Amino acid sequence: MIGIVNSAHDLLISVHAIAAGLCFLAGSIVLYSRGYRFDRGLCRFYLWSLGGMVVFLALAMLAEWTAYSGTERAVYAGLLGLGIYMLYRGVSARTVLETRTDEWSKAFVNHVGFTLIALFEGFVIVSALNAGAPVWLVGTVAVIGIVVGRRMVDAAVELETRGEVPPS
Repeated sequence: MIGIVNSAHDLLISVHAIAAGLCFLAGSIVLYSRGYRFDRGLCRFYLWSLGGMVVFLALAMLAEWTAYSGTERAVYAGLLGLGIYMLYRGVSARTVLETRTDEWSKAFVNHVGFTLIALFEGFVIVSALNAGAPVWLVGTVAVIGIVVGRRMVDAAVELETRGEVPPS
């Protein structure tokens, strides 16, 4: 029975990671390619893959919940909370894009940018931990990732301020 649960957990984590990767790719294209900014299909794909990432994380957690220690449960619950907040930010980006009120493009960039930074951090942290990197190195790389990601989002906001994306 344990082998089945571990296999289910591994499968769910794999689908979670694939959804996160696809979300990162779609979000990057939507954010940094003005030609695709208004592509409803790509924006929808971004949101669905973001939602899929959260759902498959929750399912993977449920598959192993009884095996987790109290600390692991708290950490995974925090990660799930972050995922839900990321989904909220993704939906907010779509809402801002559809309504296009004052300064909508800066808000859009900030919403999508937040999700991309969080996804990148997840990739880096999980990869580093799986590779056996020391905790101090993982923390350092995580902080650098946040700083660089925030600067990239700020640069994208600055580009939006200088030349508003024309409505389609």
